[in-house]
Amino acid sequence: MKYKLVCFDLDGTLLDIPPPGYSWPMIHDYLNIPKSLTKPAMNDFYAGKISYHEWCHYDISLMIDAGATRDKILDVFKGTLPHKGAIETIRTLKSAGIKFAIISGSIQLLIEFLPNKDLFDDILINVLEFDKKGNLTGVIPTKYDQAGKADGLRFIAEREGLNLSECVFVGDNDNDIEIAKTAGLSFAFNSKSEELDSVSSVVIKDIDLRSILPHILKD
Repeated sequence: MKYKLVCFDLDGTLLDIPPPGYSWPMIHDYLNIPKSLTKPAMNDFYAGKISYHEWCHYDISLMIDAGATRDKILDVFKGTLPHKGAIETIRTLKSAGIKFAIISGSIQLLIEFLPNKDLFDDILINVLEFDKKGNLTGVIPTKYDQAGKADGLRFIAEREGLNLSECVFVGDNDNDIEIAKTAGLSFAFNSKSEELDSVSSVVIKDIDLRSILPHILKD
């Protein structure tokens, strides 16, 4: 089989996240953290003034100040479901002997809403830290978001002895652009980014993850 590894984004790709479509701003909204506090750090990151690590820690400090707990964050995403066809897609890829991973700038708690999460060979994602009472205390930022997602793909491929031409990525937004250009086959699925559409091998308009299978499983 030509493709040996399939990597997925999480928010909006494997999981159907309600508007605004991203886990972090949903938490902000739930905790009543105003954009006047979150937006400057986001702008500083994209302007190259602060690192992703600094951005994450600042954002988490806002959540801590707002009283974030594990239960509250889980409550934000209550009712979140996998995208149509996600479960069948995961099972089909696994049965074909293909390794698969999540490379995402989301948070690890959302994995709780993903059936068959134990089938993933790798999950590269931001990890929130909580104390014994469930209060949010910090974060271990992923090295593999934004342009770093491509590094995440390279890391897994090198460890598994795979060429990048044997690797697939499925994503939906601007932070997926570099990894889409790096993978041998890339999908813009449920895309919110015209640039991602332009650099991806295949654009999937049908919001059913099973649509990627014929492209991956063909000889």
